[in-house]
Amino acid sequence: MASAEAGGEHEEYQMRRVTIRDVAAEAGVSIGTASKALNGQGKLRAETRERVAEAAQRLGFAPNTLAQALLAGRSFTVGLITTDSFGRFSIPVMLGPRTHSAPGRCRCSCAIPGTTPTGSAATSRCCPPGGWTA
Repeated sequence: MASAEAGGEHEEYQMRRVTIRDVAAEAGVSIGTASKALNGQGKLRAETRERVAEAAQRLGFAPNTLAQALLAGRSFTVGLITTDSFGRFSIPVMLGPRTHSAPGRCRCSCAIPGTTPTGSAATSRCCPPGGWTA
């Protein structure tokens, strides 16, 4: 894709999330080839893998975990609803999946009835905003 001239390279991507489609276009390959290169799959030339990896890095590409979860049929999300606003029970329970899963694979969320999802002192003691990600 052509770079923006005035505001630096790849200005168009700064306002929205970079997709695999953007990476493929930047590297001059198909979406399938870009996906295979980034996932280490398929029989691709080393120069193609390198070109795709460089394009992904330049654009600041990060895989969409929701899309990956849909394809895999698993979200690796653990939820807990509790009245334990001090975390005596809930924190050790939520740390289990975080501790025993692969880094970045498990999301833990905690809800305490009668509190707001964000900004509540009780909620934030149990679970940091956005949940825990290992």
